[in-house]
Amino acid sequence: KRRAGVWQCYAPGQGEAEAAEEAEEDDLAPTKVEGLSELTSRPASLLPLDEASPTPPTAVLGGFNMHRTKGIDPAGDTDNKLRALGKKGGRVLDVCTGLGYTACAAARRAGVREVVTIELDPAMVELQRANPWSRQLFDDPKITRLLGDATEVLPALPEGYFDAAVHDPPANAMSGELYSLEVYR
Repeated sequence: KRRAGVWQCYAPGQGEAEAAEEAEEDDLAPTKVEGLSELTSRPASLLPLDEASPTPPTAVLGGFNMHRTKGIDPAGDTDNKLRALGKKGGRVLDVCTGLGYTACAAARRAGVREVVTIELDPAMVELQRANPWSRQLFDDPKITRLLGDATEVLPALPEGYFDAAVHDPPANAMSGELYSLEVYR
């Protein structure tokens, strides 16, 4: 039986069918998806928002939810971010991948040829791998994932290459450098 959100009981890299079969054989209960970022020394986990419906979970990093959740779920939050871009297509830059909902939704938009997304933390990549709503990040040829510090990666990207950009960093208390003038130039 599946549960919405963090019903995950797969080992990293294990396919859904194999995990379900193993869970039935061993009668395993779903396990919480969590870890500790070696890079930031902060705990990271997936947080289910609605056990009754298949709603994408949010990530919690260092005690901060990575999506707005009051009166909206992560899918609606993502829709609002992309609606702010208007009808722009072409190449989209997504700074701070998180669980990848923005990059995935941008890649599904008509007219978008390429999405480049930047994530700092390997622990977040592990949450992406464990989250079925993030699977497109690893399967969609239009999405290029870059792992690194956005303050270092952004200056290395070609100037004028992107038609649109979404910058959705964690809370200022966690990553103030991502709110600096240099990032927005």
